[in-house]
This record gives sequence, structure tokens and C-alpha cells, in this order.
Amino acid sequence: MATLPVVFIGNVVAGGVGSIREDPWFSSSRSVRFEVIEVFRGLAPGTKFVDMETMPTLGMCSPNPYRPGRTYLVTPGVREGRFFDGSCFSGRDVEDAKDSVEFLRRHFRNPSRFHIRGRVGAAEREDFDLDEDKPLSGAVVSTVAGGRVISSTTDAQGRYELAVPTPGQYLVQSRLNGYRNTSATVRLRNAPCANHTVAMVSGSSISGKVVDANGQLVRHAQVGLFALDGPSTADSVRAWYRTEFPDRSDGRFRFENVPLGRYILAVNPMGPRIDGYDPFPFESTYHPTGSDRANAKNIEIDRGGLQLTGKDIVAGAPVDFRNVTLKYRFADGAPITSAVVDVIGDASPGGVQWSDGQSIYRGQSEVRFRVPANRTIRMSLRDRYGRDLGKRYESTHAPGTAPIFQEFIVEH
Repeated sequence: MATLPVVFIGNVVAGGVGSIREDPWFSSSRSVRFEVIEVFRGLAPGTKFVDMETMPTLGMCSPNPYRPGRTYLVTPGVREGRFFDGSCFSGRDVEDAKDSVEFLRRHFRNPSRFHIRGRVGAAEREDFDLDEDKPLSGAVVSTVAGGRVISSTTDAQGRYELAVPTPGQYLVQSRLNGYRNTSATVRLRNAPCANHTVAMVSGSSISGKVVDANGQLVRHAQVGLFALDGPSTADSVRAWYRTEFPDRSDGRFRFENVPLGRYILAVNPMGPRIDGYDPFPFESTYHPTGSDRANAKNIEIDRGGLQLTGKDIVAGAPVDFRNVTLKYRFADGAPITSAVVDVIGDASPGGVQWSDGQSIYRGQSEVRFRVPANRTIRMSLRDRYGRDLGKRYESTHAPGTAPIFQEFIVEH
């Protein structure tokens, strides 16, 4: 976290991206005015409004985040005596930055304190340095300063925070039963905090192979590992922990460093696909022996280093597809440039809801794709940035093989 001269929270009262028709990636907005709500540092006492220049991004780096009526954590730069932000915008909507806002409030109540903070997550590899799919609660993260051990236990989101006395270099260690201990050097320089993500591995694995109804190896099926514990469930649209493709040479799959917990295995976890990378137009099935969702067998990793083998799955039956042509525009004929079409297919007899998403970009007036013919299909249009379209735009289409033609006309 860099030291910034000005930090405040403000509500946008003028400027920014004001129209639903304006793509924030290509916004021409050059200014924004904030009504000041909370000051952390850098503004004169009694400041009620702040004007800030913004730089058009022309599709590069990041979209302009500022929208009228929304509230932001603002950390502007200063250029020629004026505040500015862009083209890689630093402002954050407070709804998306609650953790940072809470930390800043605590820090500025006692600015002489320093912290090492971050998250602990289950990792596929020990050198994995990004936020992990599965946060680990109950991990103990510690360091030593001045001969004293400073420690923190991670919460349900895997978050921890170590209050250290001074900037410097610290050896941060992490431990949790069932996972390999970790250690890393963290340098805290001229800033109130340093962020450090901890990746922990279990050493456990789940492996098997995918075969067809005749027992022949299948080499192009995706396999999904669904977690039954935690904030998501096996009924989620997407596999919650991880997906992978079996090895092309022998059709076998292997999930390495699986976190402790209960799981089920599925072939084609996101449903049959006929487009995209390695299409596989077959119904989803589960371990063991091509079960449906109701008869899937739970697999438990109850300790680190556990190696589970022979978790084979039989691939499902082939599925027919139908063509979809979807057009969209504003009522006056103007093009829509920043929207997403969500496509949902009802759950199959095997228990998997089918889903797809079609992004709308500049220069497009329609999208074409294919959907399973054996499912009721629901399509809906939404703004990519969460802005209100004024009403819902959606359609429903019964199962069948005939092509689907649909147009959404946005009355905004």
C-alpha cells in the first residue's frame, strides 16, 4: 500500500460516466466532482467538494469507474496543482473496497502503527502467488519483532493482519493442520502496510480416468472437482474448486494439492459444449460409473498427503444443439456497446444447470451461438458494469431443435 498525499471518500455529484449508452472503457469524460463524505488525509478542514480531472482511456488499462450518485474511495494524484486520476484509475467504489476502507479507518486513528496483511488460501502449487480459489480459515500466521512473536489467525475469508512496530524486513510463517508450513520474507518500506498472500498446499491428490460406455478412454472431456464444504456447493453453475482436462496421451486426470474437505467429481461439469476450446457435446455425469447428480459419491480428503486413485467416471450421452441469433439495440437504433447476455439452460435429468455468457462489444449488432436442444433456455440482457437498464430484458425458449431468433430493444 503506497503512501498517498490525499485520501478521502466522496460521492459523485457531477461528471463521470453519466449515460447508460457510454462505454466506460471509451469514456470521453474529463472531470468529476465529489461531495466529500470522509477525509483520511490531505484535504483542508471543512472541504465540502473536490474537483478532479480524469483521463480518457481509449480502451486501454482500465475503464473509468466514476458514476453519478456512487461513492468512492479516492486517492488522486496531483499535476500542475490539480487533482487527477487515470488512465489506470485508482478510485474504488466503496461497496467493492469495504476491507480497504475499514483498514484505512483503523490506520488513520493510529497512523504510527504498521501492518503486514493479506490472505491465506489453498494452492495448486507452492509458488502460486495470486489470490486462491479456496480461502483457509484457522491458519496461524506469525512473525518475530524485537524478540516477540506476533501472530494472527485467519478468518472465514482467509484474512490475517500482523501489527508490527516499525518498517523493515520480516520472516512471515504460516501453519495449518493438513497443509505444509510456509515461510517468506516480507519487506515493509515507507508505507503503513505490506500485502502478502500466502499459498498453502496439502500434498493430497485425486486421480482417475474418463471412459465411454464401451470402456474406451476419452481424451477431450473436462473434469470438474466440486466442493461440498464452504460458501459454494455442488449445485453451483460452475465447478467451485477446479477443472482440468485429462492428459491427452492416456485420458487420465489428476488434481494435485486438493484442500481438505468433501468433493464430488464430474465429467463436463459446466454442461455439454459444442463451441469454444475442446468442444464436448455430451451430458454431464458423476463418479462413480456415470452417475447422475443425485447418486454421485462423495470423496473426502481428511488429511494432508492423501493420494486417492481410481476415481474413474463414464462420460455421458451425446446432446443435440440448436442455433441462436440474438440482436440488440436501443429504441432509437443506437448500438449497445457494453452489455452481457446471460444464457441459462434448465437443469438436465443429471442435475447440471447449463450456462453461457455472450459479451457485447463495440461494432457488434448481434451475437450467434449454440445451445443444448434438450433444455428450456432463458436469455437476459444486462449492463456489463451493473448500471440499471430501467427494466428486465429476458426471454424464455422451450426445448426443441428449431433455431432461436431473439431481439432485445432497450428503451432507455
